[in-house]
Formats: sequence, C-alpha cells, structure tokens
Amino acid sequence: MNPARSLGPDIVSTDFTGWWVYVLGPVIGAAIAVVIITAVRGRPDKEELAAAEGGDLPMSQPDGTGSPA
Repeated sequence: MNPARSLGPDIVSTDFTGWWVYVLGPVIGAAIAVVIITAVRGRPDKEELAAAEGGDLPMSQPDGTGSPA
C-alpha cells in the first residue's frame, strides 16, 4: 500500500473512499503499541518519569568525566 500510488489518483479524481486507512491505521497502531508496552513494562514510577524529563540525569563536565569539579 504505497500512499503515493493510491492517494495521488484519489486526490486528483476527488474520490476519498479509502483515505481513512492512511489516517486511522497509524493512530490505531500507536494505541495498540502503547497498550502492549504498558502491559509488558508496567506503568512508569516517579523516578522513571523524572529521568524521562531529564530531572535525574547526572551533570556532565566539559572534560567528559561526569563528576562535578
């Protein structure tokens, strides 16, 4: 299913009967992926959320040591 080959002629002929596949497909796929990864890994705790936001990352120094000088 190449969008350029299937949506291009539909746009030119203004026949939008199959557009929903290209719009809803990725959205539904992303929702299924979120459900699966949540079932496998569980909900993140506060430490994981803080690390994801950059709150618990160590401060690196210009020399690359990672420890404060």
